[in-house]
Amino acid sequence: MTTQRVRRRWTIDLEGGRAVPWWLRKVPGFLVVGACCTVGYFTLYLLLRGPLDAQWANAVALVLSTVADTWGNRRWTFGVRDPSTALSHQALGLAVLALGAVLTSVSLWWLSTVDPDASAVAEVVTLAVANGVSGAVRFFAYAHVMQTDRPARVV
Repeated sequence: MTTQRVRRRWTIDLEGGRAVPWWLRKVPGFLVVGACCTVGYFTLYLLLRGPLDAQWANAVALVLSTVADTWGNRRWTFGVRDPSTALSHQALGLAVLALGAVLTSVSLWWLSTVDPDASAVAEVVTLAVANGVSGAVRFFAYAHVMQTDRPARVV
C-alpha cells in the first residue's frame, strides 16, 4: 500500500444527486476543537488577567490556545498526522493568530475608549466577537492548506 497527496474535490456527491462543498463536512470537527480551545483561551485569559493587564493576558492566552487549536484541527478536523507538515501548519496558525491578536487588541482598545471602567464580562464578550471573526478566517485558511496535506490511500 502506498500513499500520495491528493487535492480534495470541491464537492462531495450525496444521495439524491445533491452536492455540498467538501469543507462543509469539516465544520463540526472544527467547531468542537475550537470550542475546547476557546474555553482554554478564556480560562487562561481570566487566570492571567489578575497578574497581567488585559493586553498581556490576551497575548499569552492567544498564543497557547492557538498552538493547541492548530494541533487539534490538524489531527481531528482534517486528519493530518504527517509530522513533516506540522511546522508549516503551526506557522499558518500563528500567522492567523497575528490577525486574531490585532482584532482582539483593537477590540479591547475600543472597549476601553468607549467604557474606561468596563467589567471583565464586557471584555470577554468583546473578545468573543473578535475571536469569532478570527475563527472563520482560521477555518478557511486551514481548509485551504490542509486539504492537500492529508495522504490518501492508494491500493
